[in-house]
Amino acid sequence: VLLIEQNVHFAATVADRHHLLAEGRIVESMDNDEVRARESELLQYLGI
Repeated sequence: VLLIEQNVHFAATVADRHHLLAEGRIVESMDNDEVRARESELLQYLGI
């Protein structure tokens, strides 16, 4: 299942792996622990 979501909290509740895309390419892959540890950085990256 592919989920496209900007809500980091929601995504962490339904997925165990996360991939960030930029210009159609995967630029980051991480698990929930890494997402939680880097949440503020990821929110800036997403422009939220």
